[in-house]
This record gives sequence, structure tokens and C-alpha cells, in this order.
Amino acid sequence: MAGSLSVTASGGSFKCFFADGPSSANVKVKVLDSDGASDTDSEAVQIVAIANVAPTVDVSGDANANEGSTHTYTYTVSDPGDDPNPTITESCGANGTRTDTAAVNSFDCTFPDGDASSSVSVSADDGDTSNNIGSDSLTVSIHNVAPTVSFSAGNATSVNEGATEHTYSYTISDPGNDTVQSVATSCDPPDGQKVAGSDTNTNTSGSFKCTFPDGLASADLTAAATDSDGATGATAHQSVTVNNVAPTVSFSAANDTSVDEGSTEHTYAFSVTDPGQDTFTVDVYECGANGSLVAGSLSQPARHVCTSRRGGSASMT
Repeated sequence: MAGSLSVTASGGSFKCFFADGPSSANVKVKVLDSDGASDTDSEAVQIVAIANVAPTVDVSGDANANEGSTHTYTYTVSDPGDDPNPTITESCGANGTRTDTAAVNSFDCTFPDGDASSSVSVSADDGDTSNNIGSDSLTVSIHNVAPTVSFSAGNATSVNEGATEHTYSYTISDPGNDTVQSVATSCDPPDGQKVAGSDTNTNTSGSFKCTFPDGLASADLTAAATDSDGATGATAHQSVTVNNVAPTVSFSAANDTSVDEGSTEHTYAFSVTDPGQDTFTVDVYECGANGSLVAGSLSQPARHVCTSRRGGSASMT
């Protein structure tokens, strides 16, 4: 190197820089004495083997990732020799998928499935014949993400009490490549009762059926999915309002609908049905304008007794 020569009475030194390998260099020194003499003995040659040095690679990026997510990894490449354009190989490992980015010295990795790891790596080949490849890698832990259940917006959220079956549908989403191992559902007993054998699901959706025995009530329906990695997601909820339905009264078809005036007492039976589990009390009962109610005749099962005062018709209520 220019300016590095240093001389003493018995010798000296100088410095050399070797830009690129593999190669060799003949390092020479020739001296001239004070009388101006110099011959072959005044020259020394030393052969220097110049070894190639592989490029240095440094990869950086996230060491933790959720399944289904995409992360960007960047790297630097340096080489002490005159190797300006090494061949670069980028990899996301066995459990990652690589895509290009617009930025130089960077790439994206997507990790399809969790409970795994993947080695993100970059290698640089400077093209020389020996010791020509440098590399760096980063082990990424890929975490499983539990599935998410969402109830359908079209489900019935206001229903009448009774035995009518209502179907409740839901969707299942999972960012990984998991299958659905099971789905736990509930109709929130006693306000809601699940229909036996009504559960059905695929890896992306499912449904179950509920009946609601009695109103007024509010049922909190739930569903939670467990994936093939054994992770159970958050419980989804759907609130259902159970409406009371008023009872229905029906007179018996066997009741007397044609009677003589002043005739003996006639019993008028009626039935009461309610889709819920309610009991009932009689609110109003009468024999109409042309009939007289027999005092104390109301009984349950429901019937009451009337007599006819005069000709005409009577409306029993």
C-alpha cells in the first residue's frame, strides 16, 4: 500500500492489500545499496495465496407468527472481496410460502398452518470456486389460531313459545389449514331445548335446532368450535327472545246448541290449549243475555252450566 514502506538499517516492511480471491500474488522486494549495486540476490519473492471469503448474510424479521399471517423479512449481504453481484437464494422454509416484495433485499413469508416452525433463510453465492456461499437463517415459531364461530344474521331471534323447531346456522373460519374437530352448541336450557341429533357441521359452517318451551323468556344460544390442533375458539352467542302466546279456548262440539226455554240446566264444556307450559284461570264466563248462569257451576276441566230463561238465542262466552 502506498506510503506503508518502513526501512531500518537491517531491513524494513511494507503493507499489501489483496482485493479478491481465490488467487495468488508474488510479493517482491529488491534493494539497492549505497554504491548503486543490485543483482539477483538483491531481490526476494514471496508467493501469497489469497483465499476467497464467503459473503456475510444477516437476516432480520419476526421470529413469531400466527398461522395464516404474512411477514416481511429483510437482509444485508456483504463481501470483503471484489464480488459485487452474488447470486441470492431466499427461502421461507418447509412451512412457509415465499413471495416477492417491491423493496430490494426483502421478501414476504406466509405461514399456512400453526403448531409448527419454519426456517427463514437467505444464501449468497459469490461465484468463486471455493468457500463461495454465505448464509443466515431465522427460526420462526408458527402459532395455531383457534377457529371463530359467527351466528347467521338470518337466524330467528324472536320466537313464540311452543314445540316449533327453529334452526340456528353459523359459519366457522380458521386462518390455518385446520379441519374442525368438533362444535359444542347449546340452546340454553331450560329456556331453550336442543333437538336431539340436530347438530351438523362441516369445516366452514354448521347448524343445530332449538325449541323454546315457555315464554316470556330469553335464551342465550352458544357455539364454540375446536380445530384439529385441539384449540377451542371463543364462544359465540345469540340472544333469542321467547314470546308468550295467549291460550286458545274452544267450546266442545257436543254442547247443546238448541234448547227449550225454561228447560233444565245445560252444561257447556270448553277446552283450553296453550303452546307454552302455562296454567290458566278463567277470566270471564257467562250465558249471554237470554241465559242464566248457574251459580257455582264452573269446574275444571273447564265447563259451566246455563239455563234458558225464554225463547231466543243465548251466546255463551
